Amino acid sequence: MNKFSSAIFKNRILSGQSVKNYLSVLLGIGSARIIALFNNVLIARFLGAEKYGQFSLFYVIMLFAWIVPQSLDTTFVKFAKGQTTSGAMSNYWRANVQLKVIFCLSIILISYPTGHLLADVFFQKPQTAWLISYGLVCGALLSIMNSVASYFQVREKFGFFAVMQGLYTATVCIGLLILFWITSIRNIAFVVYLYTAISGMIGAASLAMLLGTIPNFSIIEPGIIRNIIQFGKWIFLTAIVFYAFPRIDGMVLTRYLSIEALGHYSVASQLTMAITVVTGSLSAVFLPKAMSVSLERGSLASYIKDAVRPVSLILVCIVLLEFFAPLLVKIVYGPQYTNAILPLRILLIGYIFSSIYLPLSFLYYTIDLPQIRFFLEAGKMCIVVILLVQLTPLWDLIGTAISMSIAMASNALFSGVLIILLLRNRKLHSRHQFVPADTVGNKP
Repeated sequence: MNKFSSAIFKNRILSGQSVKNYLSVLLGIGSARIIALFNNVLIARFLGAEKYGQFSLFYVIMLFAWIVPQSLDTTFVKFAKGQTTSGAMSNYWRANVQLKVIFCLSIILISYPTGHLLADVFFQKPQTAWLISYGLVCGALLSIMNSVASYFQVREKFGFFAVMQGLYTATVCIGLLILFWITSIRNIAFVVYLYTAISGMIGAASLAMLLGTIPNFSIIEPGIIRNIIQFGKWIFLTAIVFYAFPRIDGMVLTRYLSIEALGHYSVASQLTMAITVVTGSLSAVFLPKAMSVSLERGSLASYIKDAVRPVSLILVCIVLLEFFAPLLVKIVYGPQYTNAILPLRILLIGYIFSSIYLPLSFLYYTIDLPQIRFFLEAGKMCIVVILLVQLTPLWDLIGTAISMSIAMASNALFSGVLIILLLRNRKLHSRHQFVPADTVGNKP
């Protein structure tokens, strides 16, 4: 029995530990996001708005390719919580890593033609093709690291999970400090090469670690892979629209406005990372917890109660950001980015709604309806694309921010109400199903 299998069942999510686990992950993810924000500030200040706009396009593509395959890890967590033997767990773990490696290699192979296709056809800016290609390669390499994080997440070793979240951004930060403060290089190409080199090292180290946890990596079990794909396809499709959503604004903006305008808007987008710090850590803790929730009233109530405090913390962060937005933009990025202040404030309004809804969204997996969440996220994507195409050319950065906030608010309200109705229906059906036979039809 390997180390992963023998340890995976030792820990169980306990309600009293939820806050402790949340704070542990918040520390790790929070540190990672703060360092990532610092990295973006360095690039924005040293390279200027136009070159920062170029970097923003590269960064958006990288994050998309990095995070979308996380659906495989989410599927693994789902099956991990449902297995009763360590052998079955090991089989699912091996299949998860195999699929992740296939994804990584596939993205790297298509990165060059895809970069030119998007640059020429969608963005209509051929000079950005190399940025898109490098972004795809970096994201694919970093997706391997997500599997290492899920290794610790399922074991509920949230301290190790937190360390994994900060490893990459901290390494990049050291490289940027050397590049900008020790050398006189102010070229966007060197920044992209730095990200690519570090992504390659992190990806190779992560793959070596993963292979060390799987003694028979070459064994392929079609049944298990079929189970993962059958359930995971909806999570994968959901991940595409869910993680593409906060980046689609930058892509559409690149299509209709200048690269310099993208640089200004990216400042507003990056400052909302303070919100994604806490929502990201909320997801890490409450996703596996949601997988263990039953339809019993006490179990569901406990889940909601545990989510109240973290969500309250998120709302406090949003209010503070809304109030201090002008001062924050000027101090952190400089007075040349004041055009980002109003878009930032508009974006934060949408985050209020989506943050409240986030813990409820995981319950679609609890009741085995991942396809419903996909259709909801796809609907949100359709709404925002329609709005972006209409409002971005009309009102520039302001129109982009308004489109995002309207889509976030409408999706959160509709999806939140729907999951509550579905849960209520499931509980009523469950009670009816388990009525004792000798009581049916009896009168007092």
